[in-house]
Amino acid sequence: MNIDLLRTNKIVIVTDNAPSHNKVENLTRLMLVPDGIINGNKLMLLRLEPYIPMQKGAETCSSQECRRTWRSESKSS
Repeated sequence: MNIDLLRTNKIVIVTDNAPSHNKVENLTRLMLVPDGIINGNKLMLLRLEPYIPMQKGAETCSSQECRRTWRSESKSS
């Protein structure tokens, strides 16, 4: 493997918005960078969008309700 390629790669940590994950970036920078485990310039933290059930309509209705709704919408189209 080309060592120059490895030096340019980013380290990506993906977290959700759980309260316990809010301090991941700070803890990582405080603990891993000073020890030389990772290079702080390569670290990138991505946070997932919050889960909002109200925006996920299909998850909140029963299958029979959804079928009725979809049928009535398709008939009116």
